[in-house]
Amino acid sequence: MGPSFEFAVCLLLVVNFMFMAWQLQVHGIGIGHSIGFLRFDQSPEELYPWADGLFWYSDIFFAAVFSLEILIRLVVIGRAFWCHILNWIDFLVVSASWIEFFAEALPFSPTLFLRMVRLGKLLRALRVIRLSRVLESLHLLLKCIVASLQIFFWSVVLLIIIQYCAGMTISYMLSDYMSDASRGSLQQRQEVFRYYGTFSKTALTMFEVLFANWAPACRVLVDNVSEWYSIAFILYRCCVGFAVLNVVNAVFVQSTMRVASVDEELVAAEKAKAQAAYTRRVNALFSEADTSGNGALDLEECRRLLDHPQLQLWLHMLELDTPDLVGLFHMLDDGKGEISLDDLQEGLKRMKGVAKSLDLNKLQHEVAKLHAKVDGLGIQRATQLCL
Repeated sequence: MGPSFEFAVCLLLVVNFMFMAWQLQVHGIGIGHSIGFLRFDQSPEELYPWADGLFWYSDIFFAAVFSLEILIRLVVIGRAFWCHILNWIDFLVVSASWIEFFAEALPFSPTLFLRMVRLGKLLRALRVIRLSRVLESLHLLLKCIVASLQIFFWSVVLLIIIQYCAGMTISYMLSDYMSDASRGSLQQRQEVFRYYGTFSKTALTMFEVLFANWAPACRVLVDNVSEWYSIAFILYRCCVGFAVLNVVNAVFVQSTMRVASVDEELVAAEKAKAQAAYTRRVNALFSEADTSGNGALDLEECRRLLDHPQLQLWLHMLELDTPDLVGLFHMLDDGKGEISLDDLQEGLKRMKGVAKSLDLNKLQHEVAKLHAKVDGLGIQRATQLCL
């Protein structure tokens, strides 16, 4: 399918998810009104009397549109449609949409079944994996996510080990305090137990200390047990929360980008994009320089570029100096006194950037061949003169 078709489907998916979120919002307002929650004084029927009809027609519309999309894919692709797992997911999601309509018409309400069908609609989000072939930025994001899975796994393992070791250490230190009635009041020991009473509570607290608000977990020990715990928490936050996490983030990003940078598809796409941008700049330069409009540049038009500030900037973006442009014209001119757009593009490609070792070796080889021919002609000429 073409890029325009896939992009239109992506927009429809976004609109569909917006409607689903709005429908969930209205449903939540109804729950808040039924339980008497604060500021939920009005029911959804009072706030949005037209919402039920709009949602019903929107569900019909999206189910019909996505059904039509599957039919188009079946006609265009044929049997190959069923060879891709994402197409099966699309088919099941669309089928679930129609099953939901029929289930709602039943005399009884299969609540659990309808809830699972509605959650199944979220599988449409997997379609972005297929659209990544069309949207280059999305393709890059998905490639980087896949490339980060290995480093992500070991980062999680390292952080879990650090967190568990710190949690078990502090849990052992506080066990006597929580069990000894003479160390504090019952309310104080219950408050400490709330954060550090069991291993699961301690592990959750340590993850909260590292990734969320660490002050409450520290304050409960400072106020109820000892102020010396503030030093331990500050050191833990500086060492683990700052140093270790920043190193993990740096390695995570570096490893992800290194893996993504050697991906053949991404490298080819980046080169094609850079080449297309370079070609557009050359075409714009040629159009501005060709004041005569005959589709060719003469020497005067090339010299006129020296007095044009905007074109000077374009030449700099093309990695070309003004003397190089005049020299390029003389190299490309075959005696007609003008060069075409194709000649300019090919010449700029050869002059772009610094000389490579291959270019220098090729030039040295050609000079050596020319030198041998000249020496041979000199010897032949000397032989003829001797005779």
